[in-house]
Amino acid sequence: MSQEKAISIGKVCLYTFLSFSIPALASAPPGASLTGELSVTASGAASYQLPLLTPPGSIKPSLALQYSSQAGNGPMGMGWSLGGLSQLSRCPRVKTIDGIDDGVLQFNGNDRLCLDGQRLILVNGTYGANNAEYRTQIDSGLKIVGKGAFSTTTAWFEVRTQDGQVMEYGYTANSRRAITPAGTSTAVPTVWALSKVSDRFTNYYTVSYLLDSGMLYPQTISYAGNTNAGTTPARTLTLTWAAATERPDHLPVYVGGGVSATIKRRLSGITNNANPARYQLHYSTSDAQLSNLTKVEYCPDGSTINCLKVESEYGQAKHPVSGKRTSDPQTILAAFGANQGWGTQDVHPRELADVNGDGRLDIVGFFNDGVYVAFGTASGFSAPAKKLSYFGSAAAGGRWASDSTSPRMVVDINGDGLADIVGFASTGIYVALSTGNGFAPQTLWLSGYGTNAGWANQNTHPRMLADVDGDGLLDMVGFANASVAVALNTRTSFQASPAYSNITSTFTRNSGWTENNKYPRMMADMNGDGRDDIVGFGKDGVAVALSSTSGFIIPELWIDDYYPTNTTHTQDIELQPGNGFPLPFTVTTSRWATQSIHPRFLNDFDGDGLPDIVGISHRVRRANDNWAIGIPMESLGRSPDIYFSKNTGRNFKPPHQVKFGVDDSFTHRGNDPILLDVRAERLAANYSLANVNLDGRGDLIIYDGACTKFRPSLGTSLGAEECLANGFTKENGNWTDKDERIITDRGNGTVDLLGFSPEGIVISQGQAENVNRILAFEDDLGSTEIKYTTLANSSYTKGYGSAYPIVDLQVPLSIVQFIRAPDGIGDLESTKYSYGEYRIHADHGSLGFKWTKSYRSKSINPNITELHEYMHYTEYRQDFPLTGSIYKTQSQRCINVMYVYTPCYVISQEVSDWSVTETGTTADRKVYRPHITKTTEHTWEPAL
Repeated sequence: MSQEKAISIGKVCLYTFLSFSIPALASAPPGASLTGELSVTASGAASYQLPLLTPPGSIKPSLALQYSSQAGNGPMGMGWSLGGLSQLSRCPRVKTIDGIDDGVLQFNGNDRLCLDGQRLILVNGTYGANNAEYRTQIDSGLKIVGKGAFSTTTAWFEVRTQDGQVMEYGYTANSRRAITPAGTSTAVPTVWALSKVSDRFTNYYTVSYLLDSGMLYPQTISYAGNTNAGTTPARTLTLTWAAATERPDHLPVYVGGGVSATIKRRLSGITNNANPARYQLHYSTSDAQLSNLTKVEYCPDGSTINCLKVESEYGQAKHPVSGKRTSDPQTILAAFGANQGWGTQDVHPRELADVNGDGRLDIVGFFNDGVYVAFGTASGFSAPAKKLSYFGSAAAGGRWASDSTSPRMVVDINGDGLADIVGFASTGIYVALSTGNGFAPQTLWLSGYGTNAGWANQNTHPRMLADVDGDGLLDMVGFANASVAVALNTRTSFQASPAYSNITSTFTRNSGWTENNKYPRMMADMNGDGRDDIVGFGKDGVAVALSSTSGFIIPELWIDDYYPTNTTHTQDIELQPGNGFPLPFTVTTSRWATQSIHPRFLNDFDGDGLPDIVGISHRVRRANDNWAIGIPMESLGRSPDIYFSKNTGRNFKPPHQVKFGVDDSFTHRGNDPILLDVRAERLAANYSLANVNLDGRGDLIIYDGACTKFRPSLGTSLGAEECLANGFTKENGNWTDKDERIITDRGNGTVDLLGFSPEGIVISQGQAENVNRILAFEDDLGSTEIKYTTLANSSYTKGYGSAYPIVDLQVPLSIVQFIRAPDGIGDLESTKYSYGEYRIHADHGSLGFKWTKSYRSKSINPNITELHEYMHYTEYRQDFPLTGSIYKTQSQRCINVMYVYTPCYVISQEVSDWSVTETGTTADRKVYRPHITKTTEHTWEPAL
């Protein structure tokens, strides 16, 4: 029997809460446990909330230690944060509100304000001015008023709630952070932290902060004071932030304006002045030298015994038994290799990209007669199949003879989440869009930019794909003789852009940038604004042309280094090593001669989100004798010098040498028939950069010896060398510099090493298990286990049918698959999770999942496999401004016998109808007030 109840709420959504008054405990009672709440968020993250016990007071913050498996590193280590406090900060303009995406702070009146990430909308006055009044864009019932112009260092903000609370942000000097942008002398306030909260009875608490290296840390919270009574706070919580020397992972945080803050401290303890109770936080150091919070202790009497604790177990970077980072190499697919007729990457390029949008990387190979694809699977790849009779090297494939003269790229060019093919033919740029199972026939997107128009090859006239205007679509950038030519992406074609083709005196062949191997040019977002910039390694140093909303800014020299140089000195050298008769030679040492000998990379080496320069330089030395007897000598370093130059967002800092090379002895040039430069190129090809340990920093990869090795980046230095994978080297497997080797996440959440060998596809699979995520919590009541997966696996169902700017996505995002926890009566209860229809909006960003399901099960009898399962279904809105609002919830009961499911039946259902009230006429003045107009409830009696 069904029962239905409709609740009409009209124009206002009313929420009723039952409120219980429970005195805060000064110390835990006997037999108590320190237990938090573990849940799974709507985004699929594991969330753990541990409320902090503090002495009672009339008004105080509700502090909690919070963990999210989708959060990064911060002041409490990987995934953790302190909940209960708040801050107001500057934030950049965004297209959906302001009509323009600044991407980063401008440190002027163009900046806007955000409260805990929510954009503030002006309702009265002038934005940023004294007495300007704001609301959050999605109205939270808060009235925010600026007290002073936000450009002044003494400004603060008053926030009033509907229940009569008054909150002050940045009222005290220590609750404000100001930044002095590089090249200026004026400090600009960027953060106003919560400094005081008062209720309508004038009870209040205050928060003071520690400012260190640009970061604000809450240090004391004083409460139980009353303004009308004239009483000062009687209670004080003290948060201890350990000294910088105790934290191994100092984290740079790019603020903007050429300035970075640095997280150097981590929370180590909390005490109060009312009793000896205290919290102690204990950290371990991960394989990647990151801070992991592994134990929280609450000690009621202040001693180190009889403490209640919560412990956490993080994932492992290596296999728990073998201790290896990757499995031994295996040939998993006899295809795409020399034995199957495939030549070099120049003739038969092979790429990794997600063609069918399932979250796994596929192999796209350009063979003689066209394009072949091997789709990625959970265990490897499917057999390759021909998907397009074009872009191939032979006549049947269109005569794309060389990737240098006719480059082909596999990228998502139309923003639908599927990888397409972009090829530069002799007559123009052709695009073949992915259909999900292959490719549609190629179409001409833009004439020119091929050999017929004078674009000889990628070395003399490089062409690249980059997002120069920040719209999320890749544009065409070509370095011509007289200009940098740019054509913007319209999703159906490329259109020449005079505004972005404004660079003529730099980076071009006519201005001395004759070849890309000698003077490499690259595209990367150098200042974090979401637009790709031009970076060129020229004759005098590294020049950068930043992209703006209206074109490229005039190039500036960011560092006078990393350009070709030759230095000479006189050195005594033995004609034959050990003969004891050294003669004076003039020795010339070459540095940064070419990209193939001295490669320079743009890579985030320190983890601040900006690409830095990492230069790898083998010492190439040539010696001519001073006696004119005609015996030239030469030396090639055994291992390279490695330099790192930090990107500040406005320039590069001077090179910092993170590794010193080892020289080899001089030998007679005639003793080695292989030219010195050729040997140097082969040696340089053994080095690359990749994020092996998933800490967001580029690690050094070395293909040399019995195994492929790596040295992790520690931010400003390199860690110890260790084996990454057996083989993939000349010494073990006969790999050469012509054999492509790639370190990548194929969609399973681990880092694999994949190579194209003569035999086919060789893989060493990553053995890490959710590194940097918590797998289990243990407290006095027992242990709770968490298992993760990614959207590439069966726990996720992809949506279909969305039209741009909305995109259906299946990417390797980490989500919770199941949780197993004690049920409180001596048994274990398991909850499985599934997710569906994750979408993003090109302008609004993530729209979240359309629906989530959780299956809760518990064994009825340990001797049988029958399970009673309860399924909870939640459906969300994915339309702005209702994104994330719950539309429908449903509870079902299912019976599982021997893992064969019988149909579930619905127990209850609730459907909410939403409406939105808007104020303001333009996007930058609109405040949205979502509310439920009707809730319809159904309940069904269980079937007998």
